[in-house]
Amino acid sequence: MFLKRIVVNNVRNIKEAVLEPEENINLIVGENGSGKTSLLESIDILSRGRSFRSNKIAEVQRKNTNSMAIGGILDNGIKIQYKRENAKVRLYLNSNETKKQSDVSKNIAVQSIYPNSHQLIEGPPSERRSYLDWGLFHVEQNYRDLWSEYTKTLKQRNEALKSQKGNLAPWTEKLAASGEKITSSRKAYFENITRGFFDYFEEFLPHASNETPLSSKAISLYFSPGWDLNQSSLFDAIEKNLKRDLEKGFTSVGPHCADIRLKLGETDACKIISRGQQKLIVCALLMAQFKDYNEKTSNKSIIIIDELASELTLELQAKVLEKLLDAKSQVFISALTDSSLAEILSDFGASVFHVEHGEIFG
Repeated sequence: MFLKRIVVNNVRNIKEAVLEPEENINLIVGENGSGKTSLLESIDILSRGRSFRSNKIAEVQRKNTNSMAIGGILDNGIKIQYKRENAKVRLYLNSNETKKQSDVSKNIAVQSIYPNSHQLIEGPPSERRSYLDWGLFHVEQNYRDLWSEYTKTLKQRNEALKSQKGNLAPWTEKLAASGEKITSSRKAYFENITRGFFDYFEEFLPHASNETPLSSKAISLYFSPGWDLNQSSLFDAIEKNLKRDLEKGFTSVGPHCADIRLKLGETDACKIISRGQQKLIVCALLMAQFKDYNEKTSNKSIIIIDELASELTLELQAKVLEKLLDAKSQVFISALTDSSLAEILSDFGASVFHVEHGEIFG
């Protein structure tokens, strides 16, 4: 799906704004503090219920107001709305209230590239699990239910571990069964995404800055499922760690401990590569994910990009934009007025919207 109309009320410095974007590339230009990023945040919140810029939704709401609202109309006519009033959030799908963010998210697939995207590389494992789960949630119909079942069972087993009351066996068996299915899906998805990653990485690399030497032969990606697959099943791994789990009061192995590990030679890559190189790798990972989504569904993904110019060469920015066009996604990208990036995007035929003091023109 792609957005045909966006309405924003009381998001940071945007009091009220309406945008009717094009299906392909939409360039949001303005000076620093004009509201460019606030508009991109609004799209992210509409899809996921949270912002790539802040973990605290209260910080996103315009100061001295008691409510904010973001609405969108998709190309298939579906209407979605996010409302926050007096610190209470309400979600609507075609004017009907829904309690689940996932009911909204499955209709609008949004991913973002932004200044802190390097967290996908150097951040905690939860960042990389979210990357895998975003893709699976949008391309595998039953994955969300499977993950919900696993987390619910995990919570029940952890409560039993803390209280040390009741029989752990039923929770362990159920947890292991759903955990194996999750891991099987993640492993297959990771293998597919990895192939796409290296294709994009090879194309981006010649346009990167000359820092710590990188090559596709030196870079390697590994999927760690959250326990040693070569030594045991998940059920056996949980049983082996029972004593430790009882001492700690939580389950220490399983898909909730999974990770993607990136290495340069034998060393963790995040320890030696620059922020610019991390962003290059993130762009390749996300491009592989966008391509996979577009190939496996009949829908368009939506990509929001804030400050692409940060830490990337001009040549690499142009190459990323070229691949975004090939991905046939709807793209929203911010740029400073009269910047080189704005000039490049104009050459790509982007639709241009100007933002000034929280107002949108275009």
